[in-house]
Amino acid sequence: MDGMSDGFGMRTPGTGVFMSGTSQSAVRPPELLHLPAGQVLRRRSTVSDQAFIDAVTADLEHLKVWLPWAQEPPTAEETAYHRARQDANWEAGTSFSYLLTPADSAEQVLGGCAMFPTAGQGVLEIGYWLCSPQVGRGLASQSAAALTEAGLALPGIRRMEIHCDRANIRSAAVPERLGYTLERIEPDEPLTPAEIGQSMVWTQGRRQRTAGASSSVRSASLAVSRILRSGRRSSR
Repeated sequence: MDGMSDGFGMRTPGTGVFMSGTSQSAVRPPELLHLPAGQVLRRRSTVSDQAFIDAVTADLEHLKVWLPWAQEPPTAEETAYHRARQDANWEAGTSFSYLLTPADSAEQVLGGCAMFPTAGQGVLEIGYWLCSPQVGRGLASQSAAALTEAGLALPGIRRMEIHCDRANIRSAAVPERLGYTLERIEPDEPLTPAEIGQSMVWTQGRRQRTAGASSSVRSASLAVSRILRSGRRSSR
């Protein structure tokens, strides 16, 4: 679980469109991504605010350790504000927020993830979090693999990044499992008491995509590839 804020979106909200020379409709990833374990990633706006509030409130002690935005129970007003902001960012093609749910229900939130602009043109950062009952099941890795595949398929995107505090061992295991490269460790302001202020920056480019990834991660990448190919065929 890495440290996302802005209502599980970004530590530092991006404001600019990160791709040029393409229409907005061409730069959005799929709204529904299926994971090999059977769960799905749904565009944030397709899941009710109450489902998000219930999940976070019930698991606050677990989530607050690494998530700056989970220090207090979310209110209906705050949740609606962030959801509307995330939806606007999606439509603008600036960032893409998802919630993890069972395939048969959009009203049980298991976690969340997002991809959003970071420093540099053509770079997207991935963030993710899980409710405590889902930890250790490979869902963070499968979610990050799905977003890695979807992100690198977007026009103009050449690299994906995952940032996490050096003390967050579970979070750091995700990019390593996906074949990301630890590019550097840099000073960063601690945003929760558990953070030590040393941010690990993991990167993956197009050529690295499935190198070193586990079978479940490769399955997630292949599933997203099929969705993307199907979408391109249907748009012709």
